[in-house]
Amino acid sequence: MIETKREQLIRRLTEEIQTGCFRTATKLPPERELMEKMGVTRTLLREALMTMVGMGRISIEGRSGISIVRNGEEKVAQNLEGVAQWPSVLGSEILEVRLILEIPAAKIAALVRNDMDLEQMDRCLSALSNIDYCDEKNYARGDEWDFLLHQTIMRTTRNELLLRVYEGVASLMRDFTRRYRGMLFNRVDGWAQNAFREHAMIVEAIRAQNSEEAGEVMRQHLCRTLKIRRFFNESPSELARDIFCQGPL
Repeated sequence: MIETKREQLIRRLTEEIQTGCFRTATKLPPERELMEKMGVTRTLLREALMTMVGMGRISIEGRSGISIVRNGEEKVAQNLEGVAQWPSVLGSEILEVRLILEIPAAKIAALVRNDMDLEQMDRCLSALSNIDYCDEKNYARGDEWDFLLHQTIMRTTRNELLLRVYEGVASLMRDFTRRYRGMLFNRVDGWAQNAFREHAMIVEAIRAQNSEEAGEVMRQHLCRTLKIRRFFNESPSELARDIFCQGPL
């Protein structure tokens, strides 16, 4: 499986941490120094760092800098390699898993979020808002920030077991969204605009600590895809559709 540039950078940073190449064992250098050392853009570096935050490998605490979370190396490696150990499954089954995990997670996130959680969500939204969905080369970049936003919401729950379950299937989710993002954006009128609007509504409900609204918008967001299975040549999950997707979308 070919790694993305983000995954390559995460692997490089992890190796640097494991081998003690940084000046301190507790923190990473500032962003500018990391950019020069790794030879990458600020955007790519921030994507990698946010993913590593979601993986529990580092923490970013404002002026305190980028702190290394020890005992996280194995977790990062498992997340990067895990896709090879999963069987091929239907996209509808992946969506069913997401419905089961992400609706209650959005509700919990609304109750326990803090300013740092919101800052990370806003950063994802800002990146998504700047992507030109009419330009096909940007679909992959949009997928990166879409995933980071959903991952941040899951991490906001503070439930480590839930996060590990989510990360266990994350590679399959990424494969699914990468295959179909461009198809949806090209063949369903207004898909890009609606997707961004729903993402923004989820974040605003979490910001307002409106648990029920956060869960409901997440439900609508995920169910919209489940109802358009005709594009994917796969049988939809009737049970998941009946349980989760009978309300308004």
